[in-house]
Formats: sequence, C-alpha cells, structure tokens
Amino acid sequence: MTGDDVVRAADLVAESDHLVAFTGAGVSTESGIPDFRSPGGVWDRFDPEDFTIQALTRDPVSYWETRVEMRRERDFDWDEVEPNPAHEAIARLEREGPLSAVITQNVDGLHQEAGNADESVLQLHGTHERAKCLDCGDRFPLETLEAQLEAESLPPECDDCGGLLKYATVSFGERLPQDVLERARREAAACDCFVVVGSSVTVEPAASMPRIAARNGASLVVVNLDETPVDGLADAVVRGKAGETLPSIVERAIA
Repeated sequence: MTGDDVVRAADLVAESDHLVAFTGAGVSTESGIPDFRSPGGVWDRFDPEDFTIQALTRDPVSYWETRVEMRRERDFDWDEVEPNPAHEAIARLEREGPLSAVITQNVDGLHQEAGNADESVLQLHGTHERAKCLDCGDRFPLETLEAQLEAESLPPECDDCGGLLKYATVSFGERLPQDVLERARREAAACDCFVVVGSSVTVEPAASMPRIAARNGASLVVVNLDETPVDGLADAVVRGKAGETLPSIVERAIA
C-alpha cells in the first residue's frame, strides 16, 4: 500500500454518487472468523462433499453428525465475533457517503451489526443468523436449530411441518437466492463506483459483479491483501488488510 494508492481510491469514492461495496472473507477474518478456503482451513480437515445440499437430503443424520463434529472443532465463538474497522468504514459510507448497497459473500451479519441497513446488504450466500426449513420454506431464529443440536436431536426438524432444518446459508450444490442475485447484478450495473474489499474475486457468480460494474462504466477500486483477477480492470488498487486500509480511504473521501 502506498499513499498514492489510498489517495486515488479516496478520490474515486469522493466523486461517486452511487457506490456499491463488494465484500468477501478478507473482511470477516479480521473479526476472527477463519477463511474456510485458506490452507489449514476447514476444507483441509473436512470433505466439502459431506456438506452439499445433496448430502443433507440423502442422509440427514450423517450430514448433521459431521456438521456437529465441525461445530465442536471450530476455533472461534460466533457470539464473541464483532465488526471490525472495515465493517465500520462501510457503514459510514452508507451513513455519510454515497453507498447504496453492500454485496457480500459473507454470512455473518456483521455489516448490519456495524450499522448498514438490512435492506442495503445483499447476502449472496445467505445468513448464518437464521435457520430455514427445506420443506415448507419457513425461517426461524437460529436458536431453534441449535437447541436441537445441543440436545443431539438429529436431524433438526421444523416446528411447523417436521421438515429438515438447515442453516439459512447457501450450501454447496444449492442455488443462490435468485432475488438477491438479480438485485446485486442491477446494483453493479447501475453504480458509478464499485469497491471490492477483502475478496479474491474467484467464486462465481459473485465474481462477475466487478466486471458487470466496469463494463457499465463504473470506476473500480480493489482493496485486498493479495492480487485478484480484476486488478487489471481497476482504476485503483490498494494492497493491505481491509481493516487497516479502508478506514483511511473512507476518512479521506468523506471527511
């Protein structure tokens, strides 16, 4: 990261009237949530095939036994996770600046906790804060599911219809919520500045969002620790941790 990179990114944000932020795991890791895809992460210890939507419907008991094992092994506590300075900077962009939407690959709800409005946050991969029934489609507080896990009542069942419960996140093999995906595409196409924060920009269809924005004339800012496939399209690239770099950009842009 150089001062010139931050100034260039801040200038683009300051010039925007319709800004969209796009966030990935690199934002949440600074709050203590591990990136499952990183070396040594969850998918090095567990087989992703055991967590597909097909695995759940084929053998619900086996699916949930493995899921409970994963839950016991995790090295962080969801109840202790809090927004970090990157989340707070994005919330400030909505409160004081031009931000109209946050398109996120994260499921932790930390954008809303930091102050972004529920309706502004488009959670492409669902939310870990709710449970859903695969049969009737109803949604429930997370405690409804976790109480059954604690009681070792497997598989967890819907209180209304007796159907299978799961976290309201998007599992492998499960379609993204189409209404959220379509709105995200519309926001990407309509914005005049698109800011990628903490994403490797490799998982489709989310990875297409920066390209949609650039194709429709938006300036593109990338804030990420590592290189991304869209760096060559970007008008500004800032290398660094989201929580260390984004607050400086936002402060300069809207102070």
